[in-house]
Amino acid sequence: MSLKERSTVCSPIRTLSDLFNLSSSCLTSRLKCSQLVSRYTSPRQKILLCHDMKGGYLEDKHTQGCQTDESCYRFFRWHLIDMFVYFAHELVTIPPVVWIDCAHKNGVQILGTFITEFDKGKEICRQLLSSDHVVNQVVDALVLLMKWYSFDGYLLNIENPIEPEHIERLLSFVSKLKLACSEIDRNSIVLWYDSVTKNGDLKWQNQLNELNESFFNACDGIFLNYTWKSEMLLQSKINAGQRYRDVFVGIDVFGRGCFGGGGFNTSEAISLSHKMDLSTAIFAPGWLFETLDAKQFIENDRKFWTLLEPYTNQRTLHLKSLTTYFSDGCGEKFFLHGLEIANNSWYNLSLQSYLPNSSSEHIWSLKYDDAYFGGSYLELHGDAKGYLNLFRCCLPMKSRWEAIIVFKGSDDVMLELECDDGKLIPLDQSEEDLVIRDWKRKTYRLTANEQLSIINVSIRDEKNANTIVKLGYLSIHPVESPSLEVSSASPLIKSIEYNSNVSITVNFVDFLQEHPSSMIFVFVRDQFERYTFLGATHQSYFVIFRSTINSDKPTHSTLILRQLTMEMNISNLEICCLAYDKKFDELKAKIEADPTCVKQKDRDGRTILHWACSSGAKDIVQYLLEICNVRPDIPDELGWTPLMIAVSTGHIEIVRMLLQTNKVDIEQSNSSGARPLHYACSKNFYEIVQLLLEHDADINATDKYKQTPLDRCCSKGNTEIVKLLLRNPKIDLSMHKECDGDHSSISFEQ
Repeated sequence: MSLKERSTVCSPIRTLSDLFNLSSSCLTSRLKCSQLVSRYTSPRQKILLCHDMKGGYLEDKHTQGCQTDESCYRFFRWHLIDMFVYFAHELVTIPPVVWIDCAHKNGVQILGTFITEFDKGKEICRQLLSSDHVVNQVVDALVLLMKWYSFDGYLLNIENPIEPEHIERLLSFVSKLKLACSEIDRNSIVLWYDSVTKNGDLKWQNQLNELNESFFNACDGIFLNYTWKSEMLLQSKINAGQRYRDVFVGIDVFGRGCFGGGGFNTSEAISLSHKMDLSTAIFAPGWLFETLDAKQFIENDRKFWTLLEPYTNQRTLHLKSLTTYFSDGCGEKFFLHGLEIANNSWYNLSLQSYLPNSSSEHIWSLKYDDAYFGGSYLELHGDAKGYLNLFRCCLPMKSRWEAIIVFKGSDDVMLELECDDGKLIPLDQSEEDLVIRDWKRKTYRLTANEQLSIINVSIRDEKNANTIVKLGYLSIHPVESPSLEVSSASPLIKSIEYNSNVSITVNFVDFLQEHPSSMIFVFVRDQFERYTFLGATHQSYFVIFRSTINSDKPTHSTLILRQLTMEMNISNLEICCLAYDKKFDELKAKIEADPTCVKQKDRDGRTILHWACSSGAKDIVQYLLEICNVRPDIPDELGWTPLMIAVSTGHIEIVRMLLQTNKVDIEQSNSSGARPLHYACSKNFYEIVQLLLEHDADINATDKYKQTPLDRCCSKGNTEIVKLLLRNPKIDLSMHKECDGDHSSISFEQ
């Protein structure tokens, strides 16, 4: 298996020999992970969340995400914690890339673990502590891993006895690791778990005392075992002196010997650590997912953290802009601009976006039956005044800002932005509401004061008290760095590697490495126009395993690549956006000022006419055809003509306009060999099929996969169109059998 194939799955390191074999030469290039976002942290106690979920490395091990029909664990209450530990019972637990992405974009440090336990652990420690040279080797390897994966430190857990003569070297190992990590990242964290004493005994103290304080002094803090008594916490605070907030009180959510019994009573234990002004380490929050109904996870998670919230300090993110499509990192389908493009379930925590971090007084929930982008939307229940609080943040204002909100369920949702002077920012709606597949989009220009920062983001629907609002997208950003774009970008592929019959590696162009906010989404489309979402990455490559795209019956599969960047425009040309947004007067003014702009093409080779046909802007199409004499048959880079787009989007009046010009070739095909009639049949547009047949469209035409229009509508179950085609005297039913052959192959589209 190649290095790139191996890199699609994160795994722990189980032996010292494997750790010793690490070298910078085998790590050929540093993985791209989200950088740690800064946020305001009070000088008060910290909250650490220690992941322990069925041994770890489940679906979250896939760096590109995965397809799965099972519910998967996720965490999104990032504003309530400071550190996240990825924990498993392996020698070195490396946090999966998706967790690193998720934690860092929310300003949370993430740690790996180094653990030894039982007789095997005792033997590992004997080797580790046999000489200073071996200690240095292990330290170097651990630091290399931290640097390679861009995580923030380690939790050290020695759960086996240590020979007394090796205690000094163990202390040296702890202090050397702390120093080496801090040289890479001055904010790195190395924590010691309360287990082995200074005498080498495996004897949990459940407090900071003279038996474990030497380890506490050698690193950044101690994670106390969870069978403590309240008086032990007081003594720990006294013993820690000025570093008392470096004492993390362990709390087991499973309740194994823990004060309060864990579960929904975890709040009883955290209330004591909070009262003592000590930090808290919450262990195994997977209890919510493992022991309760996974289908009720969101509701149980809300209940659990609502009970804990009074004992936490909500952290405020410091952002240059705020953009979210309200995803917790999974979905039952995949949507682009409100259009369902794939109907398979998926899981990828790297795609988690910001979720509300305000207090829990306003109830919100995630729904997965629809989305504007990704796999979910936010359903909000307003209070008696129609008020819904969303985010606490810190967005330093600049001269020109824009805010965009996309929603359903109400006609009069207003955005409210509060500054740190306590006043609301005046919002000027810069354009009329735009409706995109039932999602309403409002765009505002902000009157900014560069001395102020946005600290609260809310929405209000004064006309509809106790309203339910569906939020699909929100962005507040400087105009010069807009928010979200999903486009078929100009060529993304640098090279393709075919790895026998196992996988295909697609290497992307260097441009992507210079834009860390970019992400590539990969879909596969079969010959029946059915899409499957394979995954997403911001690495320089994507590995496609053939097992994820091959079906029982050999088919032709086309891989579709889409690039996500932090922009909102549908096209990279302003005039194309005007056509798509149906802004006739503005578009006409631009053309009159510069008639040559009608010939402009965007990065995908699409013209103004393509975009007007896509959105159904009949007046613009008529203007372009009759006044500007725009050619109606120009294909884009993939061979799509304006007629194909009008047919595929179901705009029959525009289809009629184009046909009446007598300048379009109704049999013109695209890169898939498909013609307008193929798309009308597969999309179930009965009247358009009739219209195309009236203009002598070839009813027996085949695409590159040898599919006829009849094949298309049969595969979709469009029975009325099937009847219509069968009544046509020109139908050749023998052609219908040609798609039964073996046409197994893979092609690429960008």
